[in-house]
This record gives sequence, structure tokens and C-alpha cells, in this order.
Amino acid sequence: MTDYLTYTPAEYAPDAPATALHFQRWFENWRAGFEGAAGAPRLQDAALDTGASTAAGRAWVAARVIDPGAGGVGTYALLRTVSGTSAITAGATLAGSSLQYSSTSNFSGGTLTGTWRAMGSRGAGTTDATLFQRIA
Repeated sequence: MTDYLTYTPAEYAPDAPATALHFQRWFENWRAGFEGAAGAPRLQDAALDTGASTAAGRAWVAARVIDPGAGGVGTYALLRTVSGTSAITAGATLAGSSLQYSSTSNFSGGTLTGTWRAMGSRGAGTTDATLFQRIA
């Protein structure tokens, strides 16, 4: 079992320098918490330990982790613009109606819905695809 390593007040002061030991403690203390090491905060849901989780609680979690399917908010897709060859920069947002699914050599289908953030770039004058994430 991993030991829980404490910090002194001087070590976590706002102006204290970050050291390799700080990072080691940070990573190892997560493990110590999950393993239940002495002095470590418990990092486990007590309802799961006792079997007391409720249907409502499980539904709440499931609603936040269920696979949204292709094109759902949070998903990624290789897309290209429907028309136009203007440059796309990483971080730019485009309406789904101006995008369509693509591959490395082809494109297919109609337009999408929602708002998509470019995760890559492409130069002006091309119809190349890049990676997008749906954000709304």
C-alpha cells in the first residue's frame, strides 16, 4: 500500500516553489487515498461500499457518462467545410451546418447540427479535413 505523504503549511503556501517532491506526493497521495492508507482522505463513494446506491443516483451518473453517439456533444469527428476554402485555425468554432463528415480521401453525407470547435488547422485554398469537437 502507498503511504500518504503530508505537506507542511510552508510547502503549500501560494509563493512556495513547486519541487519534484511536491509532484511525487501529489501523484502518490491519489493512490494512497484510493487504497485507504492511514491519514489519507477516502476517495471512494460510501454508497458503493455498502451497496446503498439508489436507482436515482445510478441514473444521475449514467446520464453524464453514457455514450452520446456519433455527432453528440463532446464527440470528435474528422470534418471539412461544405463550401469555401478559407483557412481554419485550431480553436475556431463553426456551425455544424457548414461542415460535413470526411475521411482522409473523401467526404460524405449532409451537414451536421450544433457548434463544433476545430482541434486542428488547415491552410487557405484547400478542402482538407481536420479534427473537430462538438461543443454545443
